[in-house]
Amino acid sequence: MATMSRPMASRSNRLMNREGRGHGFPVDSPSFCLKIVTAVDLQDGKELPELAVTKYGNCMADSIFLKVPNCGTSWPVELKKTIRGSRIWLQKGWERFTDFYSIDQDYFIVLSYEGEHSYFQVHIFNCSNMEIGYPICGGAGGCMSTPNSKGTSFPSASSAGRDQNNDNQRDFYGANNFKFGDKPSFRVTMTEKYLSSLLRVPLDFTIKHLCEIGSHSTVTLQTSGERTWTVQCAVSKCGKNARFNRASWRGFVKGNQLEAGDDCLFELTGERMLKVNIARAK
Repeated sequence: MATMSRPMASRSNRLMNREGRGHGFPVDSPSFCLKIVTAVDLQDGKELPELAVTKYGNCMADSIFLKVPNCGTSWPVELKKTIRGSRIWLQKGWERFTDFYSIDQDYFIVLSYEGEHSYFQVHIFNCSNMEIGYPICGGAGGCMSTPNSKGTSFPSASSAGRDQNNDNQRDFYGANNFKFGDKPSFRVTMTEKYLSSLLRVPLDFTIKHLCEIGSHSTVTLQTSGERTWTVQCAVSKCGKNARFNRASWRGFVKGNQLEAGDDCLFELTGERMLKVNIARAK
């Protein structure tokens, strides 16, 4: 990255060992997005994004384990791969997972690799851009206890439902203090206007992390492919709106071939630096 330096490490230190097949993920753990477009995506056979397979497919074992926040259990999901590993599908276990958490069409799921044993931390957002309240699973429905997790009293699986714990749901776009994992984040769904003009960004997030009222700053955007773009960020003098200016933002749009309906998750990773995860609408 242009504005940050990272100590060099040996190849053995850069790779995390884990059980199962595969070559191990880099320490700077990857994350990718799944968008539920149709009901078919909720069934066993959901295909992983092409970019995620290209970059990380060789590192995945024959099964992965999905973990939701604040829960000491994980969900095993078997993978199906083509002979050359160019395509990967979520198989046995995926449909049970989506059913238990009442995942539906237009939901948005972010998976972040935890660094060992093919475990992925999962965050689920509904069609209103709210992170759901997670019912706790104590081995029901197909999940399994995570090794070394503390004992917990679990309610029955019948308590699952997309409306449970609504008080704990968080606005995924524009929330002043929203954090994805332990990092402040926000999400924007691309529209034709955003693709051809400037991008409106959450005001409170921008003032706190990127740019002061009535000023401009340069912000670095980084995608999962490690490419970076610089955009000009500005907050109006009256402090009523914040934006990425058109000319610089258009470079990011073209470079990533963004289209209307694509979801972008912006995650603060450093001083005026945002990692962008993209979930394609198509």
